[in-house]
Amino acid sequence: AAKLNIDLALYLEYEQNGKNIPISALYELANIYGLNMTEILTGKSPKLENYCAVKEGRGVGIERYPGYHFEDLAFNFKHRVMEPLMVTVDPDDEEPVLVSHSGQEFNYIVEGIVKVILGDEEVVLKQGECIYFNPLIPHGQKAVGGTFAKFLTVITEIRQ
Repeated sequence: AAKLNIDLALYLEYEQNGKNIPISALYELANIYGLNMTEILTGKSPKLENYCAVKEGRGVGIERYPGYHFEDLAFNFKHRVMEPLMVTVDPDDEEPVLVSHSGQEFNYIVEGIVKVILGDEEVVLKQGECIYFNPLIPHGQKAVGGTFAKFLTVITEIRQ
């Protein structure tokens, strides 16, 4: 908790109660322990240094938040400074839980319609549209129109 500069009670929520840990905290833990995000998320070390090609549907699946299904598209590349993830969002009537993290974030809509909530603002995007934003602003994405939506997100890693 001290290394992450967070309250011990919050850290214990992550460790003991399964509360979703923000991606910024995962980055910080990776940096503190000299690990790659892949090692934290999968327990396996990335092996590639020159390039990492991933065939359709072959990324590493990550389940972090209810209603979101993440596919890591660079899981086997060492020393990366960004996380490209394909995200599928379930259709849901409820508003998403908003998260915040360090770095920068880019979302490109691949299928469907996505409502991006940024603090008090909402931006509705359809296939082929994108948004680049400061993820310190509490944010979340929601599928619109009663169908699944899919978007590519790229999150930069900001090392302190």
